[in-house]
Amino acid sequence: MISFPFALRLALAAAALAPSAALAAAPAAPPPSVPAAAASSHAGVRVPPSAQLIYKVEGRTRGLPVGAQAALDWRQDGARYTAHWTFTGPLGIRREQESSGQLTPQGLAPERFDERNRTAHFQRGTGRIVFSNGASPAQLAPGAQDRLSVSVQLGALIAAAPGRFPPGAQVTLQVAGVRGADSWTFTVQGDETLRLAGQAMPCIKLERRASGPSGQRITLWLARNAHYLPVRLRIAEANGDVADQQLTQLRKQGTSE
Repeated sequence: MISFPFALRLALAAAALAPSAALAAAPAAPPPSVPAAAASSHAGVRVPPSAQLIYKVEGRTRGLPVGAQAALDWRQDGARYTAHWTFTGPLGIRREQESSGQLTPQGLAPERFDERNRTAHFQRGTGRIVFSNGASPAQLAPGAQDRLSVSVQLGALIAAAPGRFPPGAQVTLQVAGVRGADSWTFTVQGDETLRLAGQAMPCIKLERRASGPSGQRITLWLARNAHYLPVRLRIAEANGDVADQQLTQLRKQGTSE
């Protein structure tokens, strides 16, 4: 989920070919996944229960506005999890990410991350992250996440002990994509109440500043009254491109809000 400006650029290209094309009406049905379960608690984490989150995506790329839709299907059964993110843009353009793995006392332990027919394998037996594109393996750090699981893991850490994350607190995690892994540091900015999905949502706001002149600035809002699930994500590129994903509907274990 934390890499969708490329999908916005694809959407812009499609809009240029057919400016009047309408956005897809809704994300495709979620893929098969593990059964839903209640929130899973351990000493250091509180993993959210299964849910599906529907988002609108608004952005700007090459100076032009772009709109799209996205969905995050999060499922866990107390032992394992799957997370599937789908981006739907003009002319049916789609982009998908999927993360799957175990739930441990430390939270999410990804085993596999898939994006655009490429895969990162978390090989805990050898202590490596191996990439299907042939890139050099990365050493697997404790608590490592992927670009999709990281937002849920952050929420699980904060949900277990909200008082440990006042403004200025920092969380550093290794985060892998399908081509490599880096260390990401998120800083707590404080609380902010957003109007999303027709209701006021008190959120904790975190930010990852750009790591270099060409890096991304990532801002993440986790809803305190919705198990700290990610309800808004904003990515700003150094070139001025922006993508802002905001919740429009939250469905929990077969219900909707």
